Amino acid sequence: MSTKSNKTNIRIKINTSLLLIMSIAFGVITFTTASNIYKASNNFQSVSDAPGLCYDETKTDNAFTRDNSYICTTEHDEDGNALSAATDNEYTLFLYDRLTLSSLIRSGDHIAIVIAIGSMFTIAGLVTTFVYWNHNKAKTSTK
Repeated sequence: MSTKSNKTNIRIKINTSLLLIMSIAFGVITFTTASNIYKASNNFQSVSDAPGLCYDETKTDNAFTRDNSYICTTEHDEDGNALSAATDNEYTLFLYDRLTLSSLIRSGDHIAIVIAIGSMFTIAGLVTTFVYWNHNKAKTSTK
């Protein structure tokens, strides 16, 4: 009878250890994935002097949409009036800056998703480990 109890105790310890290792692995994978996404997002560098989007404020009826919007030009006279329409370089800088911003936002979204899912698996694994160990420890100690 003591051999069966000894085998049960060893089985419980092995299963508890495997559950704990699995939980720690989920945590490590979550951390490394989120940090790798963050490191990759550092490659997106915005342009500080990129032209913005100009619009006529008097013709805007809605705060979310802008009527008569256009790419601002960097060439102005002394009065602040634009000298010419935006050049191809200004269009390119504007689009590059917008793509960089959207890529940074997408990277942040991916980090949030990875952390949310990974932390749920990690916490669930740790709770499962504790419940399994506590439940089976009480069973073996009464025998």
